[in-house]
Amino acid sequence: MTYNKRTKKGKPKASESWVITDAAHEAIINRELYNSVQTIFKKRAPKITPPRVTEGKYLLTGILKCGKCGSSYVINMGSNKKYYYKCSSSNRRKSCGNITLPKERYENALLDRIKEKILAKNNIMSLVKLANASLAEEVKLLRPKEKDLKDELADIEVRISRLRLLIEEGGAEPKEVAPRINELSARRGEIRTANRDS
Repeated sequence: MTYNKRTKKGKPKASESWVITDAAHEAIINRELYNSVQTIFKKRAPKITPPRVTEGKYLLTGILKCGKCGSSYVINMGSNKKYYYKCSSSNRRKSCGNITLPKERYENALLDRIKEKILAKNNIMSLVKLANASLAEEVKLLRPKEKDLKDELADIEVRISRLRLLIEEGGAEPKEVAPRINELSARRGEIRTANRDS
């Protein structure tokens, strides 16, 4: 809280005369949450990312700029009820005379160019190769873990068999050995589930 910022007549006072009090009241949220929310607010601030770019419902809203005056192109509806991209300077009565662009035709032409240049077969094949290489690395990392789990599973099977044999031969009472068999069986189930999911 900051006090003593203004005189009784409402005039601002020099910052040296301000009274600043930390923790003047109990916080509703903790400092860490507050800071993370402030970071999100700053990223969404219009000076960084205008709302029309993140929330605009038209493909080129906030992106398309006029080549003559540098103003943004905005959506306008023509008398024929069709939409057009139009230099926003003309909305301010300072028209630079640049052309209007039929929304549907221009967006379709742009998407066709994107498909042609970015989604070209050689680009897709490069992306597939990168994805396959990344997957191969993941598999390499998983193999040692998979082997460890297989070894542990084999060891559990041997232990369960020994404990059952011990009961059958009268070397131990079932109630003494059953908890250990249950533990091993539960672990065996976990490993089998992990193998199915991977």
